[in-house]
Amino acid sequence: MASSISAARDSDANADNELREAARGFIDLITAHISKEDGILFMMADGMISGSACEALCSSYDEVCSRRFEGHTKEDLEQLAAEIL
Repeated sequence: MASSISAARDSDANADNELREAARGFIDLITAHISKEDGILFMMADGMISGSACEALCSSYDEVCSRRFEGHTKEDLEQLAAEIL
């Protein structure tokens, strides 16, 4: 994606297509990764973390989700991903 972004910004149609394909590939990769986390890793963690440690972890997660990522909210990024697909 990095190698085609400048040309895509300059309206290079080939670079734009390359960027979109790379983004779709990344979305597929990260979606599969997250699925594995959800289906395996988090289930394992749920069995190991409880009580105040679990509460602290959830609080930290909520704090991260409320932050901005390069000026965008989590919702902005989810919307962008939906538009790319």
